[in-house]
Amino acid sequence: MVCRQCKKAKSKLFFYKDSSRRSGISTICKKCDSIRRKAAYYKHHARELLGAKKRRLANPDRISEYNRKAWADPIRRAINIRKTTEWVKRNPEKVREYKRKSIAKDPLKEKLRCRIKAKKYLAKLMLDPKKKKLLYARNKAYRKRYREKVNEYNRRRFHITKRNGGHYLLSQWEAMVNVCKGVCLSCGKVKKLTVDHVLPVSLGGKSTIDNIQPLCGSCNSRKHNKHIDYRTKFFISRLRSKGVFIYD
Repeated sequence: MVCRQCKKAKSKLFFYKDSSRRSGISTICKKCDSIRRKAAYYKHHARELLGAKKRRLANPDRISEYNRKAWADPIRRAINIRKTTEWVKRNPEKVREYKRKSIAKDPLKEKLRCRIKAKKYLAKLMLDPKKKKLLYARNKAYRKRYREKVNEYNRRRFHITKRNGGHYLLSQWEAMVNVCKGVCLSCGKVKKLTVDHVLPVSLGGKSTIDNIQPLCGSCNSRKHNKHIDYRTKFFISRLRSKGVFIYD
């Protein structure tokens, strides 16, 4: 068959089906048809966008079902990610404008999203030994470069802890570590344990032994300033048997 647009002889496989024609095949090849459709779309771009918006609003369930199927298929998912990445590279100004609007609309949600994204990136980074070593070196360099900031943070935390009150003995902490046998209460791994406040100091938590739990460094950092108690009743009863009193 010969394409009516490009005047080239091609196989029937290069033509779409067209039930309105007697032959049942379109007279324009797939490539020329794609070019024609794109030209028509960009010619009436505003109208097409408005129509697409109306269709999305009229059929939310259908659109969500289509998106779920598209992202469930690994091939289509990869294609969508590639297209999105290319669009982001081509339109940096639109991306920045969208982010500004999103932050202005709900700053807390945007802050939480960025924090989750940073945690995922760090978790992925820690799997690579070279990158992990580089990260530790950068942190060390940051603390050295901005020593005043770090000291200010430490002073502020010290004064908050002092204001909240409370203290515990080293023997009490050692008894707590012995009871858990060096195992982190959060992840269940044998690591170097650090002191964590069940109710964070920033939320008014005291530095008494009943507000202390042993966590590894990574779990302690991940917990941040959330009020989470990883201590079980069995753990508390074992502490009481060792002579370390903890309130219920």
